[in-house]
Amino acid sequence: MEIQFRLFGIPIHVSVLFLLIGLVLGQQAGARTPALMAAWLVVMFLGILFHELGHALTAKGFGQQPAIALHGMGGVTVWRPQGGIGPGKRAVITIAGPLVGLVIGFPALILGALLPEGSTAARVVEFVWQVNLVWAIFNLLPMLPLDGGRIMAALLELVFGERSLRAAYVLSILVAVLIGLYAVLRGAYVLLIFCAYFIYLNVQGLNELRRPAAPPPALDA
Repeated sequence: MEIQFRLFGIPIHVSVLFLLIGLVLGQQAGARTPALMAAWLVVMFLGILFHELGHALTAKGFGQQPAIALHGMGGVTVWRPQGGIGPGKRAVITIAGPLVGLVIGFPALILGALLPEGSTAARVVEFVWQVNLVWAIFNLLPMLPLDGGRIMAALLELVFGERSLRAAYVLSILVAVLIGLYAVLRGAYVLLIFCAYFIYLNVQGLNELRRPAAPPPALDA
Protein backbone atom coordinates (compact mmCIF):
# COMPACT_ATOMS: atom_id res chain seq x y z
CA MET A 1 0.00 0.00 0.00
CA GLU A 2 1.33 3.43 -0.91
CA ILE A 3 0.44 7.09 -1.39
CA GLN A 4 1.12 8.67 -4.78
CA PHE A 5 1.31 12.32 -5.85
CA ARG A 6 3.37 14.68 -8.01
CA LEU A 7 5.58 17.70 -7.25
CA PHE A 8 7.14 19.79 -10.04
CA GLY A 9 5.96 17.12 -12.46
CA ILE A 10 7.91 14.42 -10.59
CA PRO A 11 5.96 11.30 -9.53
CA ILE A 12 6.37 10.49 -5.82
CA HIS A 13 5.46 7.20 -4.14
CA VAL A 14 5.30 6.90 -0.35
CA SER A 15 5.15 3.41 1.17
CA VAL A 16 3.18 2.80 4.36
CA LEU A 17 6.29 0.97 5.59
CA PHE A 18 8.13 4.31 5.41
CA LEU A 19 5.75 5.71 8.02
CA LEU A 20 5.99 2.59 10.21
CA ILE A 21 9.79 2.74 10.22
CA GLY A 22 9.42 6.44 11.00
CA LEU A 23 7.58 5.56 14.21
CA VAL A 24 10.48 3.34 15.28
CA LEU A 25 13.04 6.03 14.46
CA GLY A 26 10.91 8.59 16.29
CA GLN A 27 11.19 6.53 19.48
CA GLN A 28 14.97 6.44 18.98
CA ALA A 29 14.98 10.22 18.49
CA GLY A 30 13.12 10.84 21.75
CA ALA A 31 9.61 11.58 20.45
CA ARG A 32 7.91 10.39 23.64
CA THR A 33 4.54 12.14 23.32
CA PRO A 34 1.91 11.94 20.54
CA ALA A 35 2.53 15.61 19.66
CA LEU A 36 6.29 15.13 19.41
CA MET A 37 5.82 11.91 17.40
CA ALA A 38 3.55 13.76 14.96
CA ALA A 39 6.15 16.52 14.66
CA TRP A 40 8.88 13.95 14.12
CA LEU A 41 6.96 12.21 11.32
CA VAL A 42 6.33 15.53 9.54
CA VAL A 43 9.97 16.60 9.90
CA MET A 44 11.26 13.20 8.76
CA PHE A 45 8.89 13.08 5.78
CA LEU A 46 9.74 16.60 4.60
CA GLY A 47 13.46 16.19 5.26
CA ILE A 48 13.76 13.02 3.19
CA LEU A 49 11.41 14.36 0.51
CA PHE A 50 13.45 17.59 0.13
CA HIS A 51 16.63 15.51 -0.02
CA GLU A 52 15.22 13.42 -2.87
CA LEU A 53 13.87 16.52 -4.62
CA GLY A 54 17.44 17.84 -4.62
CA HIS A 55 18.45 14.77 -6.64
CA ALA A 56 15.34 14.75 -8.80
CA LEU A 57 15.27 18.43 -9.76
CA THR A 58 18.99 18.36 -10.62
CA ALA A 59 18.44 15.23 -12.74
CA LYS A 60 15.52 16.96 -14.43
CA GLY A 61 17.79 19.91 -15.18
CA PHE A 62 20.07 17.49 -17.03
CA GLY A 63 17.17 16.33 -19.18
CA GLN A 64 16.25 13.20 -17.22
CA GLN A 65 12.78 12.04 -16.14
CA PRO A 66 13.14 11.17 -12.44
CA ALA A 67 10.74 9.56 -9.98
CA ILE A 68 10.94 9.45 -6.17
CA ALA A 69 10.06 6.59 -3.83
CA LEU A 70 10.00 6.87 -0.03
CA HIS A 71 10.27 3.33 1.31
CA GLY A 72 11.12 1.43 4.47
CA MET A 73 14.85 2.19 4.37
CA GLY A 74 14.54 5.87 3.44
CA GLY A 75 14.17 7.30 -0.03
CA VAL A 76 15.45 6.83 -3.56
CA THR A 77 15.39 8.83 -6.79
CA VAL A 78 15.42 6.80 -10.00
CA TRP A 79 15.66 7.62 -13.69
CA ARG A 80 16.56 5.79 -16.87
CA PRO A 81 19.45 7.70 -18.47
CA GLN A 82 18.42 9.72 -21.54
CA GLY A 83 21.18 11.28 -23.62
CA GLY A 84 24.64 11.96 -22.26
CA ILE A 85 24.69 11.47 -18.49
CA GLY A 86 28.26 10.56 -17.58
CA PRO A 87 29.85 10.08 -14.15
CA GLY A 88 30.48 13.81 -13.71
CA LYS A 89 26.81 14.72 -14.09
CA ARG A 90 25.80 11.75 -11.91
CA ALA A 91 28.10 13.04 -9.17
CA VAL A 92 26.45 16.49 -9.38
CA ILE A 93 22.99 14.91 -9.16
CA THR A 94 24.11 12.85 -6.18
CA ILE A 95 25.68 15.69 -4.18
CA ALA A 96 22.55 17.83 -4.64
CA GLY A 97 20.56 15.75 -2.13
CA PRO A 98 22.92 16.08 0.87
CA LEU A 99 23.46 19.76 0.05
CA VAL A 100 19.74 20.38 0.63
CA GLY A 101 20.07 18.75 4.05
CA LEU A 102 23.10 20.86 4.94
CA VAL A 103 21.38 24.09 3.86
CA ILE A 104 18.37 23.27 6.06
CA GLY A 105 20.26 21.62 8.91
CA PHE A 106 22.94 24.19 9.76
CA PRO A 107 20.48 27.08 10.35
CA ALA A 108 18.28 24.73 12.41
CA LEU A 109 21.29 23.81 14.56
CA ILE A 110 21.99 27.51 15.21
CA LEU A 111 18.32 28.25 15.92
CA GLY A 112 18.11 25.34 18.35
CA ALA A 113 20.95 26.80 20.41
CA LEU A 114 18.96 30.03 20.83
CA LEU A 115 15.71 28.41 22.00
CA PRO A 116 14.93 27.61 25.65
CA GLU A 117 16.44 24.24 26.50
CA GLY A 118 13.84 21.50 26.92
CA SER A 119 11.03 23.45 25.27
CA THR A 120 8.79 21.83 22.67
CA ALA A 121 10.06 24.25 20.03
CA ALA A 122 13.66 23.28 20.84
CA ARG A 123 12.82 19.58 20.51
CA VAL A 124 11.14 20.07 17.13
CA VAL A 125 14.07 22.15 15.85
CA GLU A 126 16.38 19.40 17.13
CA PHE A 127 14.43 16.94 14.98
CA VAL A 128 14.97 19.25 11.99
CA TRP A 129 18.75 19.34 12.29
CA GLN A 130 18.97 15.66 13.19
CA VAL A 131 17.06 14.63 10.06
CA ASN A 132 18.69 17.14 7.71
CA LEU A 133 22.19 17.80 9.01
CA VAL A 134 23.16 14.54 10.75
CA TRP A 135 21.60 12.33 8.11
CA ALA A 136 23.20 14.40 5.33
CA ILE A 137 26.65 13.94 6.88
CA PHE A 138 26.04 10.20 7.35
CA ASN A 139 24.80 9.99 3.76
CA LEU A 140 28.13 11.37 2.52
CA LEU A 141 30.09 8.41 3.88
CA PRO A 142 31.89 6.56 1.03
CA MET A 143 29.61 3.54 1.16
CA LEU A 144 27.15 2.36 -1.49
CA PRO A 145 24.19 2.84 -1.76
CA LEU A 146 24.63 6.09 0.20
CA ASP A 147 25.25 9.29 -1.73
CA GLY A 148 28.89 9.35 -0.62
CA GLY A 149 29.32 5.88 -2.07
CA ARG A 150 27.76 6.96 -5.36
CA ILE A 151 30.04 9.99 -5.53
CA MET A 152 33.01 7.71 -4.82
CA ALA A 153 31.88 5.33 -7.57
CA ALA A 154 31.45 8.19 -10.06
CA LEU A 155 34.91 9.59 -9.28
CA LEU A 156 36.48 6.15 -9.60
CA GLU A 157 34.75 5.73 -12.96
CA LEU A 158 36.06 9.09 -14.15
CA VAL A 159 39.62 8.01 -13.34
CA PHE A 160 39.62 4.25 -13.99
CA GLY A 161 36.58 3.61 -16.21
CA GLU A 162 33.62 1.29 -15.74
CA ARG A 163 35.70 -1.55 -14.26
CA SER A 164 36.12 0.56 -11.12
CA LEU A 165 32.62 -0.43 -9.95
CA ARG A 166 34.03 -3.59 -8.40
CA ALA A 167 36.45 -1.50 -6.32
CA ALA A 168 33.56 0.75 -5.24
CA TYR A 169 31.61 -2.27 -3.98
CA VAL A 170 34.63 -3.66 -2.09
CA LEU A 171 35.44 -0.29 -0.48
CA SER A 172 31.78 0.10 0.50
CA ILE A 173 31.81 -3.29 2.24
CA LEU A 174 34.96 -2.37 4.16
CA VAL A 175 33.48 0.96 5.30
CA ALA A 176 30.21 -0.76 6.29
CA VAL A 177 32.12 -3.34 8.35
CA LEU A 178 34.10 -0.62 10.17
CA ILE A 179 30.98 1.41 10.93
CA GLY A 180 29.18 -1.77 11.98
CA LEU A 181 31.95 -2.50 14.50
CA TYR A 182 31.63 1.05 15.82
CA ALA A 183 27.86 0.53 16.11
CA VAL A 184 28.41 -2.64 18.17
CA LEU A 185 30.78 -0.82 20.54
CA ARG A 186 28.30 2.04 20.98
CA GLY A 187 25.24 -0.21 21.21
CA ALA A 188 23.75 1.56 18.18
CA TYR A 189 21.81 -1.42 16.89
CA VAL A 190 19.66 0.48 14.38
CA LEU A 191 22.89 1.70 12.73
CA LEU A 192 24.19 -1.88 12.82
CA ILE A 193 21.08 -3.11 10.97
CA PHE A 194 21.62 -0.48 8.27
CA CYS A 195 25.28 -1.49 7.91
CA ALA A 196 24.32 -5.16 7.58
CA TYR A 197 21.79 -4.21 4.91
CA PHE A 198 24.42 -2.17 3.02
CA ILE A 199 26.89 -5.07 3.16
CA TYR A 200 24.21 -7.35 1.71
CA LEU A 201 23.49 -4.89 -1.13
CA ASN A 202 27.17 -4.54 -2.03
CA VAL A 203 27.77 -8.28 -1.96
CA GLN A 204 24.77 -8.63 -4.29
CA GLY A 205 26.30 -5.94 -6.51
CA LEU A 206 29.57 -7.87 -6.72
CA ASN A 207 27.66 -11.01 -7.64
CA GLU A 208 25.81 -9.12 -10.39
CA LEU A 209 29.13 -8.10 -11.95
CA ARG A 210 29.96 -11.75 -12.50
CA ARG A 211 27.18 -12.21 -15.02
CA PRO A 212 26.09 -9.97 -17.91
CA ALA A 213 22.87 -8.04 -17.33
CA ALA A 214 20.95 -5.06 -18.69
CA PRO A 215 22.12 -1.74 -17.15
CA PRO A 216 19.93 -0.83 -14.12
CA PRO A 217 18.24 2.55 -13.63
CA ALA A 218 20.39 5.26 -12.08
CA LEU A 219 19.71 5.57 -8.34
CA ASP A 220 20.29 8.19 -5.67
CA ALA A 221 19.50 7.52 -2.05
